[in-house]
Amino acid sequence: MNSKVIVALEAMTVNLDLLDAAVRRRGHHLVVLAGEPSMYLPGGQEVDLRQCDTSNEAAVRATIDELGGELIGLLSPTDTWGIQAVALCEELGLPHLTPSAKLEKFRDKQWVRRTTDAVMGRIHDRSPESPHILKPRKGTGSQNIELFPSLGALHEFMENQGLNIDEWVIEPYFMGPVFSAETYTRNGETTLLGVTNRIMSPEPLFVELVKTFPHLHGTPWEADAEIWVRKVLRGVGFEDGFAHIEFCETRNGLELIEINARMPGALIGPAIAQTTGIDIYDILIADALAEEPTSIVRNIQGGHSHVSVYAENVGILTAIEGAESLSDLPGDVGWLPAKAIGARITHVGDYKSRIGNIFATAIEPGLAQDYAMAASRLLKVTVSGD
Repeated sequence: MNSKVIVALEAMTVNLDLLDAAVRRRGHHLVVLAGEPSMYLPGGQEVDLRQCDTSNEAAVRATIDELGGELIGLLSPTDTWGIQAVALCEELGLPHLTPSAKLEKFRDKQWVRRTTDAVMGRIHDRSPESPHILKPRKGTGSQNIELFPSLGALHEFMENQGLNIDEWVIEPYFMGPVFSAETYTRNGETTLLGVTNRIMSPEPLFVELVKTFPHLHGTPWEADAEIWVRKVLRGVGFEDGFAHIEFCETRNGLELIEINARMPGALIGPAIAQTTGIDIYDILIADALAEEPTSIVRNIQGGHSHVSVYAENVGILTAIEGAESLSDLPGDVGWLPAKAIGARITHVGDYKSRIGNIFATAIEPGLAQDYAMAASRLLKVTVSGD
C-alpha cells in the first residue's frame, strides 16, 4: 500500500472510481470503509473497499488504526456519516472545512427551516386544514417522508404511531416543480455549479425519477435562483464546502425544501464534470488535504440526464434485460447498475430500491432528458418475490 492514505467513511454508492482517481492522481491511496460493500457494486470493483461497521464509532476507529501507512485525510460525502467523519478529523488533527458542531446544525432540518424562514421572511400556512409533510428531523435519501392532507391528520398519525416530535419535523407542503442547486463555497463566496431539474414520482411517494443538468443555464431564471441560493446559504452561515440545496418553484416564488451540506449524489457529479469541466471529486479530495483552493470556472457544454430505475416489489433481483439495445439509441446512452443480479430488495419506495441509472448526453439538457427517458423504456427489471 502507498504510504499515504485517505479514508472515505462511506461514500456515494456510484462513481467511487472517480473519487479513487482523484486520490491516485496525487500518488496516494484511497480506502473506503463501508457497512455494506455490495451497495457499491460494480463501480468500485478496483477500489480498496473494506467492510466495517460504520455505524459503530469504536469499530471505525479500530479499523482506521489497523490501516498501514500514514493517514493524511478523512472524509465522507454523505449525510449520514459526514458529521462523524469530521468529528474524527477533529480528534485526529486532520484537515476539514467545517466544524462538526456547525454541520450538526445544517443536518437539523428543523433548525434550518426556522433559521431560513426568519432570514427570508417566510410565513407558511399552518392552518389545521392545510396539507403538510412529516419527515425525520435528520433524514436523508427521501426516506420516511409522509404527506398528509391536513395538519390534523398528521398529528393523529403521530399520536397513533407513538412518534417522538423531537425526532421529526413538520414541513409545509409546496406545490410546483422541484430542483436542486449544486454549489461550492469557500470563505463565504458561493459558486453556483448549476441547477438540476428533478422529476419526482407521483404522490404520496417522493422518489426521484429523472435528473437533468444544467437546467436553464445562462438564463434569467438561473440568475434569480443563484441570488436566492446565496441568500439561503448566507442566512444559515454556510461558509465552506459543497451544498446541495433542494427547492420548489411555487406560484409565490422559490421555497426551500432542504439543505444538504455535501456534494450532490447519483450521477449529478459526472454530469457536472461533463457539462462544466469542473471535477467535484478532485475538489473534495483537495479540501480533505487542505490544498489551496483554485478558481472555479464554469464552461457549459451540452447537457446530461439520467433516469433512475427502481424495483417495484421486494425480493431477489433476477434479471436486467434490454441494456444491450441502448447503444442503438442517440445520446451516447449508457446503463450504470447500482445492484448486481442476486441482490435482495428489502423494501421499495426510496433510493434503496434503485436498481441503476440510464444516462444520456446531448447538445442541451432538455434533449439529453428526452434521450434518457426514451432509453429507459427499453429496460426491464425482474425481481422475484420471496
